[in-house]
Amino acid sequence: EDHEAKGPWHPNLDLERLQVALRWMMLNRTFDQRMWQIQRQGRISFYMQARGEEAISIAQGMALRSGDMCFPSYRNQALYMYRGMSLVDMMCQCLSNTRDMCKGRQLPVMYHSADDRLFSISGNLGTQFPQAVGWAMASAIKGEEHVAASWIGDGTTAEADFHHAVTFASVYQAPVLLNIVNNQYAI
Repeated sequence: EDHEAKGPWHPNLDLERLQVALRWMMLNRTFDQRMWQIQRQGRISFYMQARGEEAISIAQGMALRSGDMCFPSYRNQALYMYRGMSLVDMMCQCLSNTRDMCKGRQLPVMYHSADDRLFSISGNLGTQFPQAVGWAMASAIKGEEHVAASWIGDGTTAEADFHHAVTFASVYQAPVLLNIVNNQYAI
């Protein structure tokens, strides 16, 4: 509430690892600002800023393994960057040009990358939680050691999808990380 960090840093994180995280967060902040300006100029139709949510994307991106599956929201641009998606590919998707991974069939910022284990973003973000739980349950049934992770804003917790997902995750002990982000009255 007073805009000050609370609590100690993780005691096992060395300074070099923290600097790597900060570099990724700053890259996201720079990309985010540039894309927001382009949207305000009318060159792209839709853009959701990730400002203030960089740390959650980078911290979990650094903690997850490469085989783990991510079901991000449209405010997790830093996660896409960290997992290997190029800035050019992300920009092309927002611009819906000839290099757009979605071939113009998806709203801007609805990125995806099968190679980087990043599920397609959905405009209805509540759907990401049940999808993540289902993927995690399937992974566990197959005997894999992968986890799924998903992110939603706190307003989405009022949706039935949220409640269905946490119930299934709890009952079936799904290996899933369900993140609820306080995005400060996002839209």
